[in-house]
Amino acid sequence: MHRLALQLGRTVSEIEQTLTVAELQDWIEFAKVEPFGEVRADAQMAMLIAMYANANRDTKQHKEPYDVEDFRLVRPSEERRELAEGEVLVTHRMMGFLEAIRNGAKSHR
Repeated sequence: MHRLALQLGRTVSEIEQTLTVAELQDWIEFAKVEPFGEVRADAQMAMLIAMYANANRDTKQHKEPYDVEDFRLVRPSEERRELAEGEVLVTHRMMGFLEAIRNGAKSHR
């Protein structure tokens, strides 16, 4: 959720109050296809380092070429876990909001 807040220039609280579950799911899908923020920067830097390492590696000592994943600081599984945690948080808040609406509607009858 914090990455999305940084990307949008808003606070986490603002996003939690205004973002719908459908919008969050759209952002999650978008981030899978088009990562943004530090995740993207990490992937780009890992590509550059892998290219440099492969161009300068001693093929006798290191026969296999280096892979981009050898140099990533944030693993894709960690990214997916963080996105899933954000989705759960917003879903729980939305459910609480709907429950409050239901309880308010009952008290006005």
